[in-house]
This record gives sequence, C-alpha cells and structure tokens, in this order.
Amino acid sequence: MNDTQLAVTVADGSTYNLYVPSSSGHVGFINNANDSSVITAGFGSYGPTVYLNKNSVITTKWSAIPTNVTDVYTLEWESEDDEAIEVTLRTVAPSNM
Repeated sequence: MNDTQLAVTVADGSTYNLYVPSSSGHVGFINNANDSSVITAGFGSYGPTVYLNKNSVITTKWSAIPTNVTDVYTLEWESEDDEAIEVTLRTVAPSNM
C-alpha cells in the first residue's frame, strides 16, 4: 500500500489534487495543496478500494448525499447527514457495465 496524492490533469495542463475536508464535508479537487482546511495526501488503494490513511488509520468514510436533482449526488467525507448513503470508491468499473 502506497499512500499518495490523487491528481487529475485537465485540458489546459493544470493539475488538481483530490481533497477531503480535515473534518467532514464535500470532497473535491483543488490546485492549492497548501490549504490547511483540507487533506490532499495519504490516499491509496487496497485492491480496488480507495482509502485515506489519516493519522495512521486507514479509513473509507465516503458518502453520497442526494441533491435536489434526480439521480445526482454530492460526494462527501465523514458525513453525518441523515440522507447520506455510504459508498465505496473503487479503481475499477462495475463488472456489469
């Protein structure tokens, strides 16, 4: 298991790192890894499952929160929302796709 940053490069060549909030809230991408309110390092995968190594504890506290648009969800970290649906982030597509 290698813990690292997960990044995406967009069409203009800019690179954005996946982040989770330091406590709980929306997950997203950021181009400033120096923001102390978010965590951008410590991600890894165990098999196809994406985790965060936070304070030497491997966690997978991903949740989908319904929006007001049918079948559209926000991805959150350590959510306490009553409508939160626990999800697993994976590095492979579902086999039935």
